[in-house]
Amino acid sequence: MLTEQNTIYPAIHTSIDEQIEKIFAPSKDEILFAETNTANKKYQLLLLTLLRSYQIYRRFIPLIDLPFDIIHYIANVINFEEIKLGVHLVEYDRSRQKLRHVALIKDHLGIKTSCTKTMATIALEFAKNRENIETVFNCTVESMIFENMELPSFGSLKTIVELSRRRANNFFYKKIYSSLSPKQIDHLDKCLFNNFKSYEKQRSWKDIKTDPPTVSANNVKHYTEHVQWLQSLVINKKIFNEIPLERYNQLYVEGISLNLYKLNRLPKMKRYALVSTVIQKATEMAVDNLTTMIIKTYNIMKSSAKN
Repeated sequence: MLTEQNTIYPAIHTSIDEQIEKIFAPSKDEILFAETNTANKKYQLLLLTLLRSYQIYRRFIPLIDLPFDIIHYIANVINFEEIKLGVHLVEYDRSRQKLRHVALIKDHLGIKTSCTKTMATIALEFAKNRENIETVFNCTVESMIFENMELPSFGSLKTIVELSRRRANNFFYKKIYSSLSPKQIDHLDKCLFNNFKSYEKQRSWKDIKTDPPTVSANNVKHYTEHVQWLQSLVINKKIFNEIPLERYNQLYVEGISLNLYKLNRLPKMKRYALVSTVIQKATEMAVDNLTTMIIKTYNIMKSSAKN
């Protein structure tokens, strides 16, 4: 589950320590920017605080959510002694003055306003190439920061990333399923899905996922027959070359973890996509295993012949 703590999303400081100067100290140019665009020290303080907080958190947060130590520190930097009397942060956060300051900062920093469609497009591209949802989320945040886009709230971005991940999954399910011919679908049905509760079909599914036997001449013969059977089930190898390796492995891991009962409860496209991936991956591994078995068997025979 996505939380702020396990992503790079810039969380608001709940407290501040001696690092405050390194993090929130305004530069001379920033102080000049505030002096140029505000009428008095109070608004200079508020504008500077809003500017620095944006640069840290990449979004315009309510200043009332910041630790007051930050505002007090910036007030000392610009020699605003009236901070002792307090500033009305709630009123400022709801005011037109803050909207004016936000517009000034956006223009000053060249900030791009993010929209749901743009964020969804960015997230979808990462979701097609990354399996881990935290990685997708982090890559989306990094891309938005690189493009100088304002970040939305964590909840909003989380919803967009989760939706994009589902869209990416459906994209691959459809891609694999669409590559199957009616004849291939019928073949899978006969081998696995028709009367799937029968022992024969359950056994076939277990055989697809079986590990290689111990090395012996007799086992090589039987495993060769197993590989040939798997190759007769292989759907369309070319389509898997178009799927990123990380997503290919994820589809395999998900598919191999399910039994035929659970597979048959899945939506049609997902069911055939997962089974096709498992068969393809199992065939690749079985061919490698058979090659290793043949080499080991040959070496044993060679050693025996020498003796």
